[in-house]
Amino acid sequence: MRQMPRCLALTILACGLSFAQPGVSPAAQTSPMSICILPVRATGVTDDDATLIADAVRTRCAANARFDVADKAKTLLAFKEAKPDASGECMSADCAVLAGEKAQTAFTAAATLGKIGSLFTITMALYNVKEKRRILYRDYQYRGSIEDFYTDVPRRVAADIGEAVFPETRAQESSRPAVAAQAPAVQQTTTETVPILDNGEEPARPLEKVVEEPANTGMVTAPAIGATGRVAMGVLGQDQSRWGALLWYVHPTTPHSQARIKVGMPLAGNDSIYSSGIPDFYLSLEHEWGFRYFGVGAGLAMMQMKATKKSFYSSQFWDPYQNMYVNDSVMVHFPERYCFNWVLDIRAGKPNMGFRGRISWPIPFNESVDDPTQNAFFEYSALGEFGNNLFKAGVGLCGMQRNRTTSATDQSGESSQYTINDSYLMAPCGKIAFLIANHSVVCLGLDFMGILVPRSSETGSWAPNLQLSYTFSFGKMLSPEVLDGTF
Repeated sequence: MRQMPRCLALTILACGLSFAQPGVSPAAQTSPMSICILPVRATGVTDDDATLIADAVRTRCAANARFDVADKAKTLLAFKEAKPDASGECMSADCAVLAGEKAQTAFTAAATLGKIGSLFTITMALYNVKEKRRILYRDYQYRGSIEDFYTDVPRRVAADIGEAVFPETRAQESSRPAVAAQAPAVQQTTTETVPILDNGEEPARPLEKVVEEPANTGMVTAPAIGATGRVAMGVLGQDQSRWGALLWYVHPTTPHSQARIKVGMPLAGNDSIYSSGIPDFYLSLEHEWGFRYFGVGAGLAMMQMKATKKSFYSSQFWDPYQNMYVNDSVMVHFPERYCFNWVLDIRAGKPNMGFRGRISWPIPFNESVDDPTQNAFFEYSALGEFGNNLFKAGVGLCGMQRNRTTSATDQSGESSQYTINDSYLMAPCGKIAFLIANHSVVCLGLDFMGILVPRSSETGSWAPNLQLSYTFSFGKMLSPEVLDGTF
């Protein structure tokens, strides 16, 4: 009879202890090492490929025994409830942190993926959900196939996530046994670009996190376009061209080379030349090779010299009707011609400090075989340059000269050769270029002739030139390169 009350008392005590526990199920608790990998928003890549890449990052993170990775279905539901923007991006703190709260994880990783040409870029952001702050923000660049990208980049992304959460050890050491969960020491937010070379190779790094930029060889990392314009200010000197304009496109061929095409009208002609009003057309095709301390390029250039005409005073004769000497003039017609040149570009020293030169001279099979300087054009540029990865300046000279020569008969029946020379020359000149937001370069060139040196007369000396260039690259630019082959 005395055992019944004892059993009853033990039962009541057990029930009381069970009601004393918090009413939270294990599934609702947040693990301090849990993380959700949100879907990747892709541009230029198919949705299926983007899903596979996000799954690869999730699998790599799950391979780390210290992580508790949220399953895919739970992550997708949390992603939808977080309400990403119209493009499907969830990179902001408001969206990513909310997604982590919905998925009941301690960390949230979000990413965007893009592709242009053969260059892949992926941007990853990692957030601490409890503290509502970003602890890692990193860009990755990879040039190659989507298969190589899938094989190599998710592994690197997962490794960097692990190092951000567990800074005391490298996340690759996933073979170590799991340790007791504890609040991780979170590092400060970092923003950097990790270059990943062709064939999945990466620059060697020591154990601590060191990210190196690829060597600056003066070559583009992605396609780039640009334009330049020039105008002479004031009264023109004899044979001086008023204005000129060029467009160019540069395409990377290897990490150490690039191809360039330039088109435009570098010489608009002198004010004394009578023509159709459309300046001569210029075209050049070039290929360059660049290394850290040296660069060289070669190519061909062509100029279409359109038909034009100009009045020349040939001689004086006595006019008995006017009882005075009269100037005898002849209107000379210059036929259309095509001129072809070799092009050579050279750089000595670093891309931002050293010497850069360019010269273009006639190919021997031009139409005027007796005198290669007739019906031909010349292009030259030589500047010493200095600067850093944000700005670059240079001092030197640059210019172009064009010659037209033909024969004509005056009123007296005498045949003579007539010549038109028009050109521009900036010597000495100064140039300065600025890199803006890693994708744009603005370059200003000023001709010191006529500014520092007084002009001897209004028509006998040259008016100074002002030049402005703009370059845009679809990938990150490593220095303020103008990419037109001169500066």
